[in-house]
Amino acid sequence: MKKLFYVGIAVLFVVFGFTAYRQNERAQIYRAEKNKMHEELMKVRFEAQAARLEVAKLKQVIELERKNAQQMMQKATKKK
Repeated sequence: MKKLFYVGIAVLFVVFGFTAYRQNERAQIYRAEKNKMHEELMKVRFEAQAARLEVAKLKQVIELERKNAQQMMQKATKKK
C-alpha cells in the first residue's frame, strides 16, 4: 500500500512538473509578444509626438510667411 502511495505521489509530481513547465513556456512566449507590442507602441507614440512637433513648427513658418506677405502687400499698396 505504501508503494502505491509513493507511486501516486511521484506521478502527481511528474504531471504537476510537466504542466508547470508548459505553462512557463507559454508565459515566456506571451511575455515576449507583450514586450514586442510595448516596443511598437512606444515607437508609435514617439513618432506621433515628433509629427505633432513638426506640425507646430510648420504652423509657425506658415504664420510668419503670411505676415510677411501681408507686410509686402501693405508696402506695395502704399507705393501706389
